[in-house]
Amino acid sequence: MDTFTEQRTTRWENRPFRRGDFVDGPENGPPPDIWMMQVNQPAWFSPSSTSLPVPHTDSTSDCTRCRASGSVRCHHCHGRGREECHHCHGRGRVEDHHHGGGHNASHGGGHGGGGGHGGGHGGHGGGHKRMKKCHHCHGRGKKRCHCCHGSGRVTCNRCDGEGILKFYQLLTVAWRLHTSDEVIYRGGQPQVGEDVLPDDLIASSASEKVLSVEGPRVAPLTANVDNAVQAASERAVNFHATSWPLEIIVAQRQYLGIVPVYEIRCDPGNVLGYD
Repeated sequence: MDTFTEQRTTRWENRPFRRGDFVDGPENGPPPDIWMMQVNQPAWFSPSSTSLPVPHTDSTSDCTRCRASGSVRCHHCHGRGREECHHCHGRGRVEDHHHGGGHNASHGGGHGGGGGHGGGHGGHGGGHKRMKKCHHCHGRGKKRCHCCHGSGRVTCNRCDGEGILKFYQLLTVAWRLHTSDEVIYRGGQPQVGEDVLPDDLIASSASEKVLSVEGPRVAPLTANVDNAVQAASERAVNFHATSWPLEIIVAQRQYLGIVPVYEIRCDPGNVLGYD
C-alpha cells in the first residue's frame, strides 16, 4: 500500500536587505494560515518539495554581526591591514644568488700584491651569503593584506555589506511517499525453521497485479479476495491512517500482486562426477 502525504512547516529566515526592497509586514494584514496558502501540488505519488515566503511576516533589523556597519575585521590579517611577506618570511631581505660568487672572486684578487693575503681573503668571502632587499615587500618584511587590500576590514558576509537584514517566515511544503508491504503465502504461513525467502525479497520482485484501487482515501479490500487478504488489507489501511499525524493524506493506492515462488531440490548423489 502507498500513501502520498503533504507536510507544511515554517522557519524564520533572513537575507540582506537591499535599499528599495519591499517589506511585506503585518501592517499589510495578518499572515495567512499556512494550510490556506496556494501551492502547486505535484502529480500523485511523486515525492518533491518547495519553499516560499509567508506573506505579511517581513521585518528589518540591523545586522548584529557587523553592528550595521556592513564590514567586519579581516580574519586574515586580524585587522592590521598588512601580512608577513611570504618571499622573505618577514625579514625584508633575501639571498642574492646572482652576485654572491662573482663578488667573492674579485674581492680576493683586489688584494693581489700579497698572494697569501689575497687568497686567504677570497676564501673568507666565500663563506658569506650576500643579501639584498626583497623586491616583493621593498624591504619592509610585510605586504598589504590580499584579503582586505590594506583596510583591515572586509565585507560582512551575513548582510553582504548592507548593514541591514530582512527577516521573514519561510514555508516549506514536502510531499512524501510512504510504502508498506505484506506477504501472504497461499499454501499457508511457513512453519518455524522452514526455509523460506525473506518477505522483503518477495515484495521487491516483479509481480502480476490482479487488483488495484486508488483515490484520496482507500478502504480495505473486500471484493473477490479471501479472508487472509482482507485481514492484511485492513491492517495496512489502519496503519497508514495513523502513522504520520503531522502530515495530511493526499492520495492512497492499494494493490494485490501474485509472485510465483519455486523450490528446486538437488541430490548431489545423482549428479555426474559425484560418488
